[in-house]
Amino acid sequence: NLSGGQSVIAPTIVLSPTSLPNGTFNAAYNQTISASGGAAAYSFAVSSGALPVGLSLSTGGVLSGTASVGGIFNFTVTATDANAFTGARPYSMTIVSISQSVTFAPASPVIFGATAITLTATASSGLTTFTYTTSSAASICTVVGNQLTIVGGGTCALTATQAGNANFAMASANANVVINAASQTVTFAPTSPVIFGASTITLTATASSNLTAFTFSTSSASSICTVSSNQLTIVGGGTCALTATQPGNANFASASASANVVINAASQTVTFAPSSPVTVGVA
Repeated sequence: NLSGGQSVIAPTIVLSPTSLPNGTFNAAYNQTISASGGAAAYSFAVSSGALPVGLSLSTGGVLSGTASVGGIFNFTVTATDANAFTGARPYSMTIVSISQSVTFAPASPVIFGATAITLTATASSGLTTFTYTTSSAASICTVVGNQLTIVGGGTCALTATQAGNANFAMASANANVVINAASQTVTFAPTSPVIFGASTITLTATASSNLTAFTFSTSSASSICTVSSNQLTIVGGGTCALTATQPGNANFASASASANVVINAASQTVTFAPSSPVTVGVA
């Protein structure tokens, strides 16, 4: 500027601070930007870029408000002094995401053989997209999408994860689903009655689980019958009380069934042949 033959040298106007503290999503923010090197008072304005959504810059240099969107924001603030000279400083500011909590409580326990279970979770953020995983062996359970498939008995360890976004940090929750053994029924119907003197009988049974290993036993006296492995030996007449037991496994509970084998008396023949004829008077 020229005035009365005098030239005016533009001052160097410096803005402070050199960098701005980061803000937090959904939290109040307040920071004053000042200027020096020129003639007071100063007026401040954003000359390029954009402030974080929810914040505003007053002409007095106060940057304030509540950030409603997370992320990184780049902008330039220009200060104008009383003589219309200007100085500017670029700023980069991050609005930090906040934490969220996940609630995840699948039904437990369940029974082996249950149909696929749809997993659900909720987040305090209101975000609705979740990823579900399991750290358990595939022999116990598998997870595809939000579907939990029961494969075997045991404990299925699950995790529900909400990935977060610019406003909310990632969060997860763990839960266990206990898979109890299913019940099974045993069918056991040995032939009855039998006749004393019958040969050894091979005992057989079936289970609704299709498991094939059985233990056979008797509670009767050894004078009536004995059992070794799956072989029933008839010892005497009476009732032989038997039990067939399927011991189960991780998927099926133990089950048993009882049966009685009636041992009827065998028939016999009598041989009777007195001497005949005889002579009267012969001793």
